[in-house]
Amino acid sequence: MGENDFLINDAWGRESGKRALEQVMELCGGATKLKLVPSLEGDSFATVPERDPKTRGILSLKGSIQDNSTVCVTVEVFRGIKDGRVPLHSLFRLLADLGEGCRLASPTDLAEHETSLSVEICADAQPMSFARSNRFSATLKKLDRLAVELQDALPCSGAQSNLIKVYEQVSEVLEPIVPGSFVLGSRLTQWARETLDFLNGSSCVAIYAPSHIRLNIALTALAECAEEFGTSLGLFVLPAIQPAKLLELVGKAPGTVVLAATKLSMGTNVYEMANEVRSLLASISFSNNRVIFTGTFEQLQEVFHGGQGGACDPLVPVMRRVPEVQESALIRFAVRRAAVKAGGIGSAAEQGLCQDVSDAMKELAPSQRERLLPAVANRVVKVWDSGKSGSLPSTQSYVNGIAELSETPGGLSAKPRVERSPDVQDRYVQALTDEQLLAYFQEHLLAQDQALEQLIDRLRTESLTRPLHQPLRYCAQGTPGTGKSESAVLVARRLGIPFINIDAASMSDHHTASAQLLGSGRGIVGSHQSGRLEQAAKHHTGVLIEVSDLDHAVPSVRSALADLFLQILETGEAQSATGAMFSCAGIILAFTMNLPLGMDEGVRKSLGFNSTPDKAEVSRRVASEIKQMLSSAFLSRVGTPILFDPLDGDAVAGIVERAVGQAVLSAADRLRLGVTDVVVEPGLGKQVIAAMEPHLVSFGARAILEHGRSLAAKALVGMQGKTASSPGRTLRVSLGSDGRMIINRE
Repeated sequence: MGENDFLINDAWGRESGKRALEQVMELCGGATKLKLVPSLEGDSFATVPERDPKTRGILSLKGSIQDNSTVCVTVEVFRGIKDGRVPLHSLFRLLADLGEGCRLASPTDLAEHETSLSVEICADAQPMSFARSNRFSATLKKLDRLAVELQDALPCSGAQSNLIKVYEQVSEVLEPIVPGSFVLGSRLTQWARETLDFLNGSSCVAIYAPSHIRLNIALTALAECAEEFGTSLGLFVLPAIQPAKLLELVGKAPGTVVLAATKLSMGTNVYEMANEVRSLLASISFSNNRVIFTGTFEQLQEVFHGGQGGACDPLVPVMRRVPEVQESALIRFAVRRAAVKAGGIGSAAEQGLCQDVSDAMKELAPSQRERLLPAVANRVVKVWDSGKSGSLPSTQSYVNGIAELSETPGGLSAKPRVERSPDVQDRYVQALTDEQLLAYFQEHLLAQDQALEQLIDRLRTESLTRPLHQPLRYCAQGTPGTGKSESAVLVARRLGIPFINIDAASMSDHHTASAQLLGSGRGIVGSHQSGRLEQAAKHHTGVLIEVSDLDHAVPSVRSALADLFLQILETGEAQSATGAMFSCAGIILAFTMNLPLGMDEGVRKSLGFNSTPDKAEVSRRVASEIKQMLSSAFLSRVGTPILFDPLDGDAVAGIVERAVGQAVLSAADRLRLGVTDVVVEPGLGKQVIAAMEPHLVSFGARAILEHGRSLAAKALVGMQGKTASSPGRTLRVSLGSDGRMIINRE
């Protein structure tokens, strides 16, 4: 064969290859819907523009002729971070489904932290028959489905790799905030754009949110909007920074510095702090970049309060409250944020984990769900990453356990005018507006239906209308043993909060009262501990404090406590012995009292020839006595006293029978007698009262109840050895002719 023959064959091969390449390009465009553009020479083609990596399916295509005999098409199926977690089942599925003429290409490094995975399809550089073109199109469609599956299983890089490179010079102090790769909601996006406008207007911004998770998703939204303007956000990661170092960092940072307000170390006394902060903000205003300060409102207030008598400027800094965010977006954000340490997470696994988190927390209050969300998301992702979900307690068990945690070493640090937390407020509203609340009280407290109805009405009004910075409050008045303290205990039990009693009568002087409630001054023994009132106020679930027997306190203590609680009821805060203010917004204050000098009975007796006073007249007389004993200002803040009427004979008898039954059941359980039920004979209560000595009856209901319980304990101990072998599990209680209680098994 001559030289001309070789040239003719070579030219014919190139033309045939180009026709085959054109056919392959047409098939690729039809199967993937991507726009493909041939090269000027006609020996290759490529996707133009490249497909957005956030989309699903084949990302890009490149085709070329090799050696005039083969058409090779490179199909990009995934683009992501180099150290991302790879589920083996997805990778094996891809390898197993690669048909004849397909092979997995070597990964291509796109950037320092990003890589690309492609599949190569090779075919003869000859025009395809109808059957070959159908097989080629089917192969492309199969690869598109596999690409979707792989992208759902593997984490995408987003803008992380580019940002890491931008912040490389300051990586020891700043960490780039990566824009979100999912829809954040129009409200949050609008908020982010408005906030970015303030930053562009040469103003520092202070962002405050009730929870870390809401703050973090707000910063992500800001980073996404900043990306549109060609800038970025860098989060300060060190424990603290001084003003001079912050100014230096602002000048070097490639984007806006985000700094938690608590990390600003001024290094000066509290009296000069306001001037130092104003000077710092003024210096920042002369630089090209700005600073975003973050924290709760109280944390920001502590730094930017302006000092005593200081001027307030809404532009120094601009205060921005993070708006409400849909719970589904918060959950997805929390799971994705937790998955960063695991090398990222694919959309398929992410959806399942989000559902697990949502299902496990659905029984919690909304505010509690938001507070616990980061911990739950971290736990769910870590269990998923370890692959040991079957060997650990369920997510629901974990959520139940963490939701019940209440003990803290120092409580919650509150600042002046702090509002009641949403979690505590929701707890109060839900429990106090429950339709079954009255039935619950009546089940445990007899013969005080009218007082209980008034108590419930008062508490509901308090929980729904009382300003959030003030504690809830009520005053209960009545003779001893009528149920005032017991009703307070029932309220605390129903709310699931601690109950604390402050006995004013036990305090010898106002110094003792102040030390017990507010703590001691520096240098005094025990001054390192908070007072009882501060300890109670910092309990994050809320607390009910019964202040009892103000009427029996010595005049100096009565006056001091009245002044203290007058301040708390009005301002919602108190001052410890060290001068620090703390919030009492989460407290329910129950003032229970008698009237001095026997006036409990006096206000309920008729005057002269008049008939017995009605309820309104008794209430007016009680209010008048409390005004004289404390003050009209105090009474106006606790409201109209709730009257617990003296118990008549039938009511006391019924209470005695119930108390005896409960005492016998409790004692039998402690003696391990195997008793399941106690039957008290009708009329036993009246018999107990009739058998008592008159002077004991005069001591009131509490003395009668104590006597009945004492008789029950003696009788149960006496019958223990005689009838211990009896098979009966029910005890019948009656009263003998000699006044002793008789207990028999049935």
